[in-house]
Amino acid sequence: MSTTTGIGPPLRAAAGVIVGVEAAALVAVGVWFVTSALTRDDAGAMSIGIAVLAAAGGAALGWVSIALWRGSTSPRGLGLTWQVLQCAVGVTVLEWSAPAGVVIIVSALTAAALLIGDARRDAPSASGGGADAPGAEDGSL
Repeated sequence: MSTTTGIGPPLRAAAGVIVGVEAAALVAVGVWFVTSALTRDDAGAMSIGIAVLAAAGGAALGWVSIALWRGSTSPRGLGLTWQVLQCAVGVTVLEWSAPAGVVIIVSALTAAALLIGDARRDAPSASGGGADAPGAEDGSL
């Protein structure tokens, strides 16, 4: 299977979709901070700084999403790390808005479960007979 075109395995592609939505949300937060900085007098420089960080994070998550969708395994670590950080943010957001915090936590846990499930699917079995084991193609060990 090619990792540069087409759609990857189902778990990886589903994780890519969720991470893509998260990337779009992060970019939207960045746009909101830019408009906030332009329309208000207070804390404009800080808003621009947060917007730059949000844009950088959104770009990184966009890359993770596209790579997962195409079937690459390399961005799983970055994607899983983001989900852990997002859970921490979700717990903090629970104090301000319970529904928003729950949505953040559920999306992070769902994407993390998909990424871990995909990694487990790709891992060779405990008996050493996985698809990546030496000799798996021709049946010889």
